[in-house]
Amino acid sequence: MRTYPKKDNSQRLFVAVRLSETLRGMLEEQCSGWKEHLPFRKWTYPEDYHITLQFLGDVESERIPALCESLRQSASQAAPFTLGIGPWSTFGLSEAPRVLWASVTGQLDLLERLQQTVTEYTAIHGFQKETREYRPHITLARKYEGVSTFQGQALLSSIPSLESSPWYISEFVLFSTKMGSQPMYEVVDKFSL
Repeated sequence: MRTYPKKDNSQRLFVAVRLSETLRGMLEEQCSGWKEHLPFRKWTYPEDYHITLQFLGDVESERIPALCESLRQSASQAAPFTLGIGPWSTFGLSEAPRVLWASVTGQLDLLERLQQTVTEYTAIHGFQKETREYRPHITLARKYEGVSTFQGQALLSSIPSLESSPWYISEFVLFSTKMGSQPMYEVVDKFSL
């Protein structure tokens, strides 16, 4: 499924692993039950749940086919693996977190190897690897806006883990961001492991 743009413009792109449809539904159900207790401004649309491998930024249309060919080559260097969803946590200030996220469990060594391979193959096209340590996670919500200091850490520890529902990773995708849309991310191309 390739959706390369036809016009001379750019797209905001990133490479990611998608969650299985079953896990998206399970995570959506968990999130809907916690929204009133965890007041965040924006909750992630279920179709947009993913684990980022590499953020690429704005990419000119004419560069996308060659980028996809390199991503296809990187996929051929990896083998399928399984992941699960672990405990929830936050990024940012403990009293007003900016991101609520779910941790990733399972064969993290293979996920990290895939992430390294992807960044090596995209470097050929001038894309830089982030300097921060790779911390795979699934963003659930953004921007805490409660009237009082965030007291959610105790709540987060009571949310049941979905670790017992692992999913098989046999591909990754190139996503394009469509601001203001739901879902906000559109698959440009898929790459089988």
